[in-house]
Amino acid sequence: MYKLIIVDDEPAETKFLRWVVTNYNLPFTICGEAVNGEDAVRLVEQHQPDFVIMDINMPIMDGLEAARRIKDKFPRTKIYILTAYGDFTYAQAAIKISVEDYLLKPMNPETMVEALKKGVKQVLSERVDQRRQDRMRLLARKSKEEMINRLVLELSGPQNSRRTEQVPCSKLGPLAGMQWVFAGHLLREGTVIREEAYLNSLSRKLKQSSLVKHASLLPGGQVIAWGKGQLAESMTVLRKWTKDWSEQALVSVGGCVMLVGSSVDIEKVLRQALRESDDAQFWEEAEMRCVVPVVVTGKMNSAVELDIRVFAQRLVSALFSTRQTTAATVIEELLFELKLSGSSREQVIQNLTDLFAAVAHELTDLTGETYLSTLRSKLQKTVGQMDTVSQVRAVLAKLVDGLVSSVCGSSESDAERAVKWAVQFIRQNYQQDLSLEVVASKLYLSPCYFSRIFKKHTGQGFSNYLNGFRLQKAKGLLTMGKYTVAEVAHRIGIHDASYFCSVFKKYHKATPSQFLGGNTRQEI
Repeated sequence: MYKLIIVDDEPAETKFLRWVVTNYNLPFTICGEAVNGEDAVRLVEQHQPDFVIMDINMPIMDGLEAARRIKDKFPRTKIYILTAYGDFTYAQAAIKISVEDYLLKPMNPETMVEALKKGVKQVLSERVDQRRQDRMRLLARKSKEEMINRLVLELSGPQNSRRTEQVPCSKLGPLAGMQWVFAGHLLREGTVIREEAYLNSLSRKLKQSSLVKHASLLPGGQVIAWGKGQLAESMTVLRKWTKDWSEQALVSVGGCVMLVGSSVDIEKVLRQALRESDDAQFWEEAEMRCVVPVVVTGKMNSAVELDIRVFAQRLVSALFSTRQTTAATVIEELLFELKLSGSSREQVIQNLTDLFAAVAHELTDLTGETYLSTLRSKLQKTVGQMDTVSQVRAVLAKLVDGLVSSVCGSSESDAERAVKWAVQFIRQNYQQDLSLEVVASKLYLSPCYFSRIFKKHTGQGFSNYLNGFRLQKAKGLLTMGKYTVAEVAHRIGIHDASYFCSVFKKYHKATPSQFLGGNTRQEI
């Protein structure tokens, strides 16, 4: 249906026009009626009709003046002028205003119907043309956007062995003339936001700025924007709207803005901007960094070499002290040093992997190789998938908890835990060359202190406990009848067979041969 307004100061004419629309089933909805030109202009502004049928001679404002004002504001509105005067001057004025038709009163209904049907066809044709043009413009815009999106994906994709050359300058046309590029991310409480609604909202917000010429979304959850304008002005505008949008959306916008020197540098600049954005995302920097000047040869800050062994020794010492807060402090200090040195996410992961590898080497005797192998595997899988340092901290906290639980219980005192570790260590390594000093060093305790707490909590001195455990194992081996006395001594960690016999007799009041009794004679 089309909207129609009738304007005439004669009620009979208004009634006639209303009857024509109804009786001939014309596709109109009468949305207003007026008796003067001033009211007609007001109704048109209010309803924005498709058609207006208007008399010329009316009070306050005549029909020609009203038509002129309507056409100035709403040029697509079809206006039909009605008059009882055939004066050519009126007709000429109406033609200048571009009214659709100039109809003389009185008229038969068929004349009015024919004029209106012709107008309906014109409006329909104009709407079809307009929709076609809008669709073509939309397709052209989408085509350009898709072309730029594909180009950005190609520029930001991995540089593998099959692609060793840069994208040809001839393909960079859509990005030619861009003066800066922004690579950004979204964060909420240490979590990277990948929801399409948020990303699209950020992209739309970017496009609202006159400085931004194009915005793309990458599969990894980053937003890329290209723009023109002075960098200082652009940074001011971008920082303001990202701050406003962050407060509205309750998320943080962070990233990096970099200058584009020339079309030749576009690919390298984009890749560096993405690296900078990745690092800002990992370290949870909710701000927009500006990297100037452009350095196309790699990272601006190379990570400083850290002595991971020192941190590993401190972490092991913290674990043996059974204070998890101390262990967490060691890890936090390492992360701080890594951030201070400008380490990337990959460098952080590598350093943490090296740290736990060194810790695993220190703890192998206490926890066993199987557990530590599982720990290393878990570290590589879980930490390698983390997007932010908060997520890495959470994973490391769980790993430290697991280490503490593996090497000690939860209810013992520090001394009790140390003795428990020592007993476990002896049981697993009795066949090795053990001494009080060796075990004390594993626990990062002085030999004197370790000797005192060991006797206090086991009721025996270290040497007595070790020898007693070894001789219990020796009895089992002797009973099997498979080994000579010398072989049994070697298997329990005593390499002097004579010493083994004297110790065995001291503990069991019999030599190994006497212990065997009537068994086959064993050679020493």
